[in-house]
Amino acid sequence: MYVCLCNGHRSSDIERVARDQNMTCPKAIYQALGGPVCCGTCLDVAQEIVEDVHAGKTTTTMVETVVETPMMSHRLMAAE
Repeated sequence: MYVCLCNGHRSSDIERVARDQNMTCPKAIYQALGGPVCCGTCLDVAQEIVEDVHAGKTTTTMVETVVETPMMSHRLMAAE
C-alpha cells in the first residue's frame, strides 16, 4: 500500500528499512529510501507501521492478480 504519495513510499518499503536498519524515525526512513518528507500528512501512518515492526507484529502483504476476460482485464487485490 502506498503510504507517502509525494515520494511513492510503500508500507513494505518502510517496514523493510525499519526492520533491516533498526530505524524508528519515519523521517530518517524516508531519507534512507531516497525521498525526504514533503507534505507530512503520511507521517502518522508511517509511525504506526514502524511501531508495529518493532513490536514484532506481522504485516499483511497485498498481491495483485490480473484476471483476463474477453472484454477486459480486472485487477484483484488479495491479502496473503
